[in-house]
Amino acid sequence: IYCEEVTIKLVDAQGCWPDYVLDEKYELEPLEKVEEYNKEHKHLKGVPSAKEIEEKGITVSEIEMIQTEKIEEIYLHLIKMDKEIKSLKRENEELKKQIKK
Repeated sequence: IYCEEVTIKLVDAQGCWPDYVLDEKYELEPLEKVEEYNKEHKHLKGVPSAKEIEEKGITVSEIEMIQTEKIEEIYLHLIKMDKEIKSLKRENEELKKQIKK
């Protein structure tokens, strides 16, 4: 198929785009659990394996929703890490001040 643009209007079975990831009630999987799952299954949780896609295929809208969900999860992890880094930097500066006294 060759086209200049594709418009995706399909939504998932719950009737929503993955904006639910940004809801305060969304339980973000800790990176340790993500790593464990990846090591065991060789793909991200919620993402079909290469074998599944080879056997069943996947629609453009399905993969777009999955990718959007994973991108939003990555951003949540980055935001959390950024806050932790800033907190550690402040703590480090305070400790440096105490050592100089």
